[in-house]
Amino acid sequence: MHTEDNPDKNSDRKRITRLSLKKSGKIAVLFLVLGIAWILISDTVSARLFSNVQDIIQFAIAKGLIYVLLSTLLIFFLSYSNIKQIIRQSMTELRDKQSIEEQRYLLKALTDATSDLVFYKDAEYRYMGCNKAFEEFIGLPEADVIGKTDYDLVDRDDADQFRKIDLEIIRSGESRKIEELVKYKDGRSVWLDTNKSPFYDSHHRIIGFVGISRDISLRKSLILQLEKEKKQFEMFINSSHDLIFLKDDQYRHIIANQALADFYSKKCGELIGKTDYELMDREYADICRQSDQAAIEDSKTVSTLEKINDRIFETRKFPVAIDQDKTGVGAIIRDNTTEYRQQEIISHVAETNRIIAECMTKSFANVQEQIDYALHEALQLTESQYGYIYLYDENKKEFALNSWTDGMYREGTAVDEPTQSSLIKKELWDMAVRNLQPVIINYCNVPQLSQNGNPHDPIILHRFMSLPILENDKVVVVVSVANKKTDYNDNDVQTMTLLMSGVWIAARKMEKEAETQKLLKRTQSMINNHQAVMLLVEPLTGRLIGANKAATDFYGYTQDELLHMTIQEINRLDQEEIRSLHRRVLDGTQRYFTLPHHLKSGEIKIVDIYSSLIEYDDQEVLFSIIFDVTKREETARQNEYMAYHDYLTGLYNRRLFEEEFQRRVEKKKFPIGLFLGDIDGFKVYNDTYGHTAGDNVLRRISENLSALVGHDGVLARIGGDEFAVIVSGKDKPEMRTYLDKLNHEYDNASDDITPDGLPTISWGYALQKEKGDTLDSLEEEAEAFMYNRKFYSHHSLRSKTVNAIMETLFAKSEREKFHSERVGLISESIAKHMHLSNEEVDKIRVAGFLHDIGKIGIDEAILNKAGKLDANEYEIIKLHPAKSAGILEKTHEYQAISDIVLSHHERYDGQGYPRKLQGEDIPLEARIIAVADTYDAITNDRPYKKALDKTAAIEELKRSAGTQLDPDIVSVFISKVLQEAQ
Repeated sequence: MHTEDNPDKNSDRKRITRLSLKKSGKIAVLFLVLGIAWILISDTVSARLFSNVQDIIQFAIAKGLIYVLLSTLLIFFLSYSNIKQIIRQSMTELRDKQSIEEQRYLLKALTDATSDLVFYKDAEYRYMGCNKAFEEFIGLPEADVIGKTDYDLVDRDDADQFRKIDLEIIRSGESRKIEELVKYKDGRSVWLDTNKSPFYDSHHRIIGFVGISRDISLRKSLILQLEKEKKQFEMFINSSHDLIFLKDDQYRHIIANQALADFYSKKCGELIGKTDYELMDREYADICRQSDQAAIEDSKTVSTLEKINDRIFETRKFPVAIDQDKTGVGAIIRDNTTEYRQQEIISHVAETNRIIAECMTKSFANVQEQIDYALHEALQLTESQYGYIYLYDENKKEFALNSWTDGMYREGTAVDEPTQSSLIKKELWDMAVRNLQPVIINYCNVPQLSQNGNPHDPIILHRFMSLPILENDKVVVVVSVANKKTDYNDNDVQTMTLLMSGVWIAARKMEKEAETQKLLKRTQSMINNHQAVMLLVEPLTGRLIGANKAATDFYGYTQDELLHMTIQEINRLDQEEIRSLHRRVLDGTQRYFTLPHHLKSGEIKIVDIYSSLIEYDDQEVLFSIIFDVTKREETARQNEYMAYHDYLTGLYNRRLFEEEFQRRVEKKKFPIGLFLGDIDGFKVYNDTYGHTAGDNVLRRISENLSALVGHDGVLARIGGDEFAVIVSGKDKPEMRTYLDKLNHEYDNASDDITPDGLPTISWGYALQKEKGDTLDSLEEEAEAFMYNRKFYSHHSLRSKTVNAIMETLFAKSEREKFHSERVGLISESIAKHMHLSNEEVDKIRVAGFLHDIGKIGIDEAILNKAGKLDANEYEIIKLHPAKSAGILEKTHEYQAISDIVLSHHERYDGQGYPRKLQGEDIPLEARIIAVADTYDAITNDRPYKKALDKTAAIEELKRSAGTQLDPDIVSVFISKVLQEAQ
């Protein structure tokens, strides 16, 4: 710090001068007062004591000497005291200043010793000082920094931000910690972590604040780099189709990629913190937990195959250190279902070839033993529970049981020889023989009698597959297997066809030839005579070196022509594709193919090809068995159409309807709207005109609905007389508009279609707003809506009980009949002018018609009394709303209007009955009926009162508005309903 011309020194000088002048002034004033007092007092005394001038002069000299002596002593004392006090105070201040100066130097040394940036500002935001690190950082000495503001040192935008924070500190008196990117005027930008705190004077007033800043640019760069690397890591694992996760030591997810989230149909963030038990069924969660534990406990990578639902996953799980003393588990999981299924097919074909080879080469005691062996092997191959083989006699059209597997018969039952059997319904066997095609039935529930025919001890067949084995174009054997845990499919058919065809060949061979040479010739004969096309192909060149008769018949070439051709001329694949196929057969990775083959005629057939490597004439060749599956493929396409369409109308069926709904849910096409329609009185129509006419009506209705729905939605027939429409993107008002369109335009299109017009359809709808709304719940909602409309449509007075009661009431009083009909119509008109929905209008009309149904229990004499009712009679009449509601509550169709009918005699001012409801607590429908009931009552003659004309009736209604009747409804009735009726 500089000491010369120090501002503090100048300040001290001025302060001492001010203090000296103050003290001197006090002394001067004191002496002035004392002198004046001394003169006045001494002159007064002298005047009283002396009359002689000489005495007065002497006294004056004496008093002057005394005054001088006293003044001298007093001046000395006062000067000495003040000078001593000033010197003492000055010495104290000097020592304090030296101490402060020493502390300032010490503080400067301390702040200069730190690498953090230290600075001081006054309350005017001017720098008062800084440390050496701040000087080096900003590139200016402290002397040049003092007195400057942030606007002199940094970019203006940064200075604005600093000033805002400094202002908050001065105003609040609270410290602030901020992290900021500072841009200096020379272009440098650095990240600073700054703490700012206020400091105070002796009166606890904020006179400035001190700041300490640390350059965190490197740390910030590392943080940004870590964030970048984190994003790169997330992008990396999310780009993988494999399921990837990391769990902590409690098996909670702490990292999960998008593929895993998609598997659970959730977002990545929704998996974090959850265990498998919160995400999947306990059975599968147990499987996952076991492999997780194995990876952590064994401290090594664990590879497993895990089956979740119908998917096969290859998992690699490995321990991961997540803390100093904690270990989690990471995993990479690949869906290998397709590869697994393909390998399963390859394995089945290989196993089939092994069994055929066993049947051909293994020594059996007889053919029965050989067939029994093959059947049990087939059972394991197809993972079935039961199996049996029937011999078929073409001439007799009978089946004879030849072989069966363990478990087909109960203990204590024996079959010693083939018997005529009815193990399963005969039509299934007939179907396999009649169509010469395999029969598959999944999800059946056929009771299978035991051999002794005991119906109380059946074996239940849940899944069933049967296929015929042909010889010389005739069925000779029917092979069946049952109760596989999963569905039978084409792979099972192909596997069993290949196996049992080979086994049958082996069986025939064993019956006719005992020696190896005879076996070889017999096998060749069977190949040549077999209906299946068989070829021998040279692996490398594709040259055909063998073909059976079925091959020449199938392709249309002679034997000689085929043996001068290559397989490429038949399948039309290029050389590289052929080599690739052959390599897969040779290395055992694939033996089954489906390809188009070209016949000599130019026709193209779709064929299944089973190829395996065999020894032939001391060389390895491909032995291929080929099946014409063109009809199967065509049938599959037809079946696919039939699977999703209604056979009678051509509309989509329920299966497509359910799958389309699920597809839209999965694609989140919300909201999804569902309309359900039911043909009114269709059963009666069928019974009247016959089912043929009914089918025609269904077709015509379907045509009308198809034209009406068009491309707006998906139309399906989901039951006998039920239709459904699925739409997307419509909110509730749009759904109501669409419902009106279905009702109005269908009615217009259905005129004059049948002798009595096309039956009407009642529609209901429901709207799915989120994925959790199931199809079942939506159907229930739509059905409730639909049946509600049925009940309150013009044709809906369906309850025989209600009809009988109303007829009985009308028989008592014809006046009540006309009154009920008029109240229903007037109520309907009011509701329409209040713009209520169609179903509300229907409901109000029906409630108006039935509002006095409870009067059935009132004596005719009271109902038709000419005079006014007495008190008891009036109390009886007042019971009829409750009785009406009680009758309707017991009738399913009218439960919803019972509360309306109960409340139609409540008054708007709360003085009505039976519950004394007031204002809008009274159901709106009941308030509407009350206006209609009152108007009809006063405008028609009664036994005790003449009818009012229209003008008087209107005045009466106006007087009742707000007391008995709802004023708003009265206004609508007078201004619109009556106005319209003029």
